[in-house]
Amino acid sequence: MLLLAAMPAIVTGVVISAGRVFGEAAALIFTSGSAAANISFASTSLSGPA
Repeated sequence: MLLLAAMPAIVTGVVISAGRVFGEAAALIFTSGSAAANISFASTSLSGPA
């Protein structure tokens, strides 16, 4: 009975937590993706003919 009464709060906590996890992961993927692109461009321009 207590679990049924607490179910809306539990679902709300799970949804908010999932949103935060996805938001943090998106920022991390975006940042690491742009850093990897900068590194690859820098390495090709430095190793190419002058």
